[in-house]
Amino acid sequence: MKIFLSLFGLFLLTPVYADLVITEVMSSSDHTDTAIDGDWWELTNTGATSVNLSGYSWDDESNTPGLQVFGGINILSGESIILLNADTVSDVAAFRAAWNIPESTRIRRKAYFGNFPGFSGTSGDTIYLYDASNAVVDSWTFGAASDGQSFARFNDKSSVPGGVSVSGLYGATSSNESPADQGSPGSASVLPPPTSPSFILSDTTSWVAGVSIATSKFRVVATDLNPADSV
Repeated sequence: MKIFLSLFGLFLLTPVYADLVITEVMSSSDHTDTAIDGDWWELTNTGATSVNLSGYSWDDESNTPGLQVFGGINILSGESIILLNADTVSDVAAFRAAWNIPESTRIRRKAYFGNFPGFSGTSGDTIYLYDASNAVVDSWTFGAASDGQSFARFNDKSSVPGGVSVSGLYGATSSNESPADQGSPGSASVLPPPTSPSFILSDTTSWVAGVSIATSKFRVVATDLNPADSV
């Protein structure tokens, strides 16, 4: 009986925050409208239960817990929330409209944390997420930004192929602005199931004698949705 109680106690102490994942970061928006060009990042609960973020905090590469502190919020199972470097409620509304983000997706602006340290787009940066005891829950180091493309990870923390969002791939879209940003704020990418490589070859092709074949349509293309695989 004593052994059973000890194991049960350990089970109760198992942290649920292990399922919190930083899934997307925009460190260099291409938007020219200053209301919607702020940095943002996305936090996703990949677990089966909700997590109360009261007392949780985050920081960039200075790695100091307790600076940007979450208010009382439960992040639901499967939910992604957006943390946005915006000053006003109207800025949040403009950002939501630019990305066609539904009202059901929660966006938290700078005032919600008290501050929002800007990410370094030129040299890269790191995001740290801490629990109420200042332990690191998740972190993500990303490199120099491609303007207008967010860094994206699957829900298992592996980066999407290429590391950045491309409209039409893995749930990423383009914003309504011109120039547009590419990303999927509020919608984390799910790791695709194991998939066999596919081959694409045009049925017919032709080219003119004496012209380099490099300009013809004669191509065999192999693709694989699984980022860790080699073709």
